[in-house]
Amino acid sequence: MQEFRTAAIHPTECFREGWQLIKPDYWKFLGICFLGLIGGSIVPFGILLGPMLCGIYHCYLNKIAGKEVRIEQLMKGFEHFLPSFIATILQVILLALILVPLEMLSLFGVLAKLKSGQVPTLEELAVPVLTTAFIGSILAIATALVFIFAFPLIVDKNLSAIEAMKLSASAVFANLGGLLGLFGISILLGLIGILACYFGSLLVLPVIFAAQAIAYRKIFPQS
Repeated sequence: MQEFRTAAIHPTECFREGWQLIKPDYWKFLGICFLGLIGGSIVPFGILLGPMLCGIYHCYLNKIAGKEVRIEQLMKGFEHFLPSFIATILQVILLALILVPLEMLSLFGVLAKLKSGQVPTLEELAVPVLTTAFIGSILAIATALVFIFAFPLIVDKNLSAIEAMKLSASAVFANLGGLLGLFGISILLGLIGILACYFGSLLVLPVIFAAQAIAYRKIFPQS
């Protein structure tokens, strides 16, 4: 089992160091994040998302190591295609196993009213839909947090999908307080970006990825 540090994360410090890391090459990292996420979303079922995320983290970890970073290094993620694809699919399946029963319960509630001859009001229809959406959002954030280090672990330690996800979960729970703060700041920056006509959310992406890469390296020091 790979070793990791505990109580290693101070959220604001990660963002400060992350910004200092990419500031000289901000526009390059903006291009890496943009191309990586766009490239990862053009094919359904997350087929390319895992390799693209691996490519993004490959670039950030190279930068932390003091190596030269080029946009074409994004394609290095495809060297980890199978484990990154499996890690993506497993996270999607995990979410589906939780969300589908919740959605079915909401649907059964509406169908039960219709079967009894009652017509649900707009409020009765909206409440279960909004509740399911809220719970789904919370679960999606929780899943992303628990497996936040899966992709950098695949790149950095050459682990399988299962090994990377298990080790990520162990490291996250050992550093939960700091990572909750890191995720909270990331979400806040994303919301501020959305308020800026959505374009701002793209501009903060390089900094968010940088903070997460710094957090990764603090927990998993370079061998």
